[in-house]
Amino acid sequence: MNVLIKFSAVALAAAALAPANLADGRTPGSLLVYPVHNSNMGYITVLNVTNTKLTPILDQFGNVSTNVHFEFVNALPTANHYAPVCSVNNDVHPLTPADTLSFVTRCKNGPGQEGYVVATAQDPAAFDRDWNFNHLIGSELVVTPQGGVYALNALSFKAVSGVEGSSTDLDGDSQADFDGAEYEGVPDELYIDSNIAALGSSLALINLTGGTDFTAFVKFDAWNDNEKQLSATLAFKCWVEVQLDSIGGNGGPGTIFNEFYLFNNTLHDFRELDVDCDGVNDLETSWARITGINASSNVEGIQDPALLGAITGGDRGQFAVGRLLWESDAKQLNGDFLNFGGDDPEN
Repeated sequence: MNVLIKFSAVALAAAALAPANLADGRTPGSLLVYPVHNSNMGYITVLNVTNTKLTPILDQFGNVSTNVHFEFVNALPTANHYAPVCSVNNDVHPLTPADTLSFVTRCKNGPGQEGYVVATAQDPAAFDRDWNFNHLIGSELVVTPQGGVYALNALSFKAVSGVEGSSTDLDGDSQADFDGAEYEGVPDELYIDSNIAALGSSLALINLTGGTDFTAFVKFDAWNDNEKQLSATLAFKCWVEVQLDSIGGNGGPGTIFNEFYLFNNTLHDFRELDVDCDGVNDLETSWARITGINASSNVEGIQDPALLGAITGGDRGQFAVGRLLWESDAKQLNGDFLNFGGDDPEN
């Protein structure tokens, strides 16, 4: 396949995936997780949050329905790319009924930052009191230095117990617990529904089990377009955004999401992604299941950590694509936020 045809094929693939960037169906919740933010040189990240409740709860506060507490988790790179030092910046904003807020993260969190964001509904009449307010929806838009643009819906979590307006901090630890009692649990498995290797997409992952001193060990089970099974593992702390085709597999020099490796080392179904309709597949595809093995620190290990993530555009040029990962019905109940700066033996 010549260069022009391949270039056109990649462009076609990017265009075909673009509608999926905005097609992730969610329901309103009390806590939103934005899988990535980036204000490094050349990046622009716009965060959006909307209050879908049309009537006020506390009209003595000027028809304020809720506060939203934004926590920007910033992953400071270290010599080991997969073990960043994570810190957090805070910002609180009131939302009136039917209010929507959009802002550039650099304006509230500063330049040169990357990581993820958690937005939590809070009682406007109390200090730092997370509450049951299942009316928040949100999304983000990321522009890359090469001019690529992708959008992601926020991951929404409902407050589970109590009535609207009640505190969600049932155990008094000042953390949001994804335990099925305070907030909904985190999916037990995540799925990449299909990956076109030539696009060079990235993967953002968040570890919510144990704390920032815990290293999450993650397993990837992938199947190529001919159902050939491949596997790989990845270890990271706190948050990571990694190019998919850098994730190694099977002890060899190739990686399970790499176009060259898949083309030269696996058998193919020639009917798959035949761009020019000549009976020969032109681009390699695969899908994958992502599961947490354990999260460990110097103190303890916790099985099956709670993970969240998304496919992102990374820094691979203008063909940036992004979409949320698919999720299993089964849930993990051992995730929490915010646990910074140490081990959490109670998790």
